[in-house]
Amino acid sequence: MSFSRRSFLGTAAGAVSAAQTQTARPNVLYIIQEDIGPNAACYGEPLVRTPNVDRFASQGIRFTNAYCTGPVCSASRSALMTGRYQNNIGAHNHRTWEWNKKPLPAPCRHVSEWFRDAGYFTCNLQPAPGARKQANGAAGAGKVDLNFFLNGPDKSKFFDGTDWNQRPPGQPFFAHITIIETHKGVGWKIARQQPKAELVDPDKLKLAAYYPDSPIARDEYANYLDAIHLSDGYVAQLLRAALERPRAVVPGKAIPL
Repeated sequence: MSFSRRSFLGTAAGAVSAAQTQTARPNVLYIIQEDIGPNAACYGEPLVRTPNVDRFASQGIRFTNAYCTGPVCSASRSALMTGRYQNNIGAHNHRTWEWNKKPLPAPCRHVSEWFRDAGYFTCNLQPAPGARKQANGAAGAGKVDLNFFLNGPDKSKFFDGTDWNQRPPGQPFFAHITIIETHKGVGWKIARQQPKAELVDPDKLKLAAYYPDSPIARDEYANYLDAIHLSDGYVAQLLRAALERPRAVVPGKAIPL
């Protein structure tokens, strides 16, 4: 599906208008795969296996002319959660100290606030208290990591809960999840425990010119792609869980998983 910026904005505006006239509101599942670039198979990465994300791309919208305005963890996340440039809201410094964080300047708001005002239950998916590990897969990391506070009495309450099953019956949900395993760390070790046939062979990689062509660089990049493959399986688990809930929405038709 091909869109220009103008046609995409027009389509989005029409969809919002249509949604506002309907009594039934769709559930929204917002998935972040931590610290990755466009390295899914649907973006031309030749050796990685990402069948579930690829299915999203084939049935939804795949952006081919999009850019990250602050390519580091918390700065990028701050833009994703507000729709604003980081330097426009003072969120451009990675890991701003708590004593130096500022409330969001009006009319800027965290995305959950907009959903909450529209009657949605908002949640940041994560395991139950006491059950969280370093890596939790499709259960979610519970990560927030923003360079600002909310402009309200509870400055750090970005979400209403930790699972969509906590909402009252019939209430639509906005569920945010961070899949942390693609972030360099324990998830990369877990990725290497996948079946050997599913792992990327470092010797078959074609590294970009800006990488040193060394065994260490090849192994590191292969491990990165393995972690993306691992997280793709978590995407499948999330879709299964969402499809079991009433009125959950995924791009295109229901996906047989």
